[in-house]
Amino acid sequence: MPGRLSEESRRRRDRVLRTLDRVIARYQNGAPLVRLSQDYGVTTDWLRERLLDSGVEIRGLSAARRLRVEQDRRQRDQQPTRPCRLEAPLSDCPTCHDLITAEREALAVQDHSHAVDCRVLLRRHQDSDPHIPPPSPPH
Repeated sequence: MPGRLSEESRRRRDRVLRTLDRVIARYQNGAPLVRLSQDYGVTTDWLRERLLDSGVEIRGLSAARRLRVEQDRRQRDQQPTRPCRLEAPLSDCPTCHDLITAEREALAVQDHSHAVDCRVLLRRHQDSDPHIPPPSPPH
């Protein structure tokens, strides 16, 4: 599926985030961004975003690009976060309750296929049953 990270990519990103102070220090000591992204196995754009989020001044970033990045960050920060369905209280509807419980149990044993099935069934149920407004689309 497009947009899904492989387990290896996720591990690489986690490694960068755990050692971000070291990555920032190397960058501020003159290491090129491209070299750092190669060393850590992440894309240059992703690493640039993490550095910018940490307040690091990026060398060679044009004023127009810097302005776009700042506008994107402000826009992203202004978007309301949706509460996680799995952390919310269970629904009064028995069908919703059963499907959310089944999804939580599947995730607890790392049965992601069954968890996805539960999410699909829950979405279909909520779309067809007027007692619950359908969830808002992701941003």
